[in-house]
Amino acid sequence: MLDNVIIGHKIPKEEIDKLQAEMIDFASKTILKAGEDYNSPNVKEFDFGFIYYMEGQLLAMFKIITDKKTIYFAKQLGTTTRLDDEKGAEHYAQLVEMMKHVNGRHVNVDWKATGVDV
Repeated sequence: MLDNVIIGHKIPKEEIDKLQAEMIDFASKTILKAGEDYNSPNVKEFDFGFIYYMEGQLLAMFKIITDKKTIYFAKQLGTTTRLDDEKGAEHYAQLVEMMKHVNGRHVNVDWKATGVDV
């Protein structure tokens, strides 16, 4: 539904790719738990529902899909937080839409666009 919606504001695609890789690496190495969240340490898939970058501030919502489950994350003010596993996909989708609404008021952004226009 909201998969592959990537929003960037005045940031090159290469920088978005780098930020995504850093967020996935951090979450995979420090937040996910072997045995509980995955059996294989290789991340199977990841997807960003929202990325917003302006004046050095990064807000993002993403999910990591492992061999055991889908885990949802939010990043803001320099902190990556795991969302409540019990609330799942619907809650994640609602938060993504809320973030688009709140942050979209300040800039002219096509929220349905995929990729980043520089």
